[in-house]
Amino acid sequence: MKNSRVLLPNLISLLPIVYGGLLWQYLPQQLPIHFGIDGQPDQYAPKLIAVIGLPVLIITVNYVIIRSMKNKGIDNQKVFTVLIWSLPLLLNVVQIVTFMHALNYHINIGSVILPVIGLLFIVLDNYLPKTTPNYMVGIRLPETLHNSENWQKTNRLGGFTMVFAGFILLITGIIGNMIAVIGLIVAMVITILVPAVYASWLAHR
Repeated sequence: MKNSRVLLPNLISLLPIVYGGLLWQYLPQQLPIHFGIDGQPDQYAPKLIAVIGLPVLIITVNYVIIRSMKNKGIDNQKVFTVLIWSLPLLLNVVQIVTFMHALNYHINIGSVILPVIGLLFIVLDNYLPKTTPNYMVGIRLPETLHNSENWQKTNRLGGFTMVFAGFILLITGIIGNMIAVIGLIVAMVITILVPAVYASWLAHR
C-alpha cells in the first residue's frame, strides 16, 4: 500500500477543518454533533471539538484499518480503496450539513446523508463480488471466510442486495421523515439477513 494512496483520502478528511476555519467567525459556540430520527440536533459540542474532532477521528480510523490490513496480510486493492475513501467522503457531507444547520440553514440531515449512503451502497456493488475472503470488507461469516466459493457467491448476492438497499435509501431519504427511518431499517435487514441466510444455505445444502 503506497503512501500516496493513503495521503489523498487523509487530505480529504482534513477539508472539514478548512471549512470550519473559513466559517469560524460565523459559527455559534456550540455546534450539533448528533441528530435524532426527526432530523433535528439533540447533542452539541464546543465549536473547536465539533470542527476538528470528527476529521481527526476518521484519520485515526483509517490508520487503524491500514495497519490491520498490513498485520493480517491483506493485499486487496479493491478492499483498500473502498475502506479508506468511504469514510472521508461521508465525513465531508456530514460536516457540510452540520455547518449549514449551525448557520440556520435548516436542512434535514437524513434527507442528505441517507441518499449519500445509498449511493455508497450502489458503488460497493462493483467491489463486493470482486473481493477475496478477508476480515475487513464483505459478507464476513464463518461460512464465507472458510470457503472461497461460498464467499464469491454470497458476496455476489450481497452486491445485488446492496444495490436494492441503496435505491431504497436514495428514494426514502429524499422523501424524508419517518419513511426514511423505515427505509433505513428495511435496507439494513435486506443487506444483513438475505446474504446471511444464503451463505448458511450454501454451506448446508
